[in-house]
Amino acid sequence: MFERKPPKNVFVLTGAGVSAESGLGTFRDRGGMWARFDPMRLATPEAFAADPDTVIDFYNLRRRGVVAAAPNPAHVALA
Repeated sequence: MFERKPPKNVFVLTGAGVSAESGLGTFRDRGGMWARFDPMRLATPEAFAADPDTVIDFYNLRRRGVVAAAPNPAHVALA
C-alpha cells in the first residue's frame, strides 16, 4: 500500500482570537483594526497605487506589533 510519511511543514489557519490573547488587535471586533482604520484606504491594491507610503506605514505598524508580542499558550501548543 502507501507509506505515510510525516509532513515536513504544517500550516495552521486560526481565528483572530488566537493572536488577540497575545495583545494583537483583531480586525472586526469593537475597537479592532477596521474600527480605527479604513480598509479601503490601506488594504487594497488601489490604496497602494494611490498612496504607497501610507499603506507601508500601516503594515509597518502591524509588523512592529507582531515583533513586540509574546507567544501565548495556543502558539506554544502549535509549535
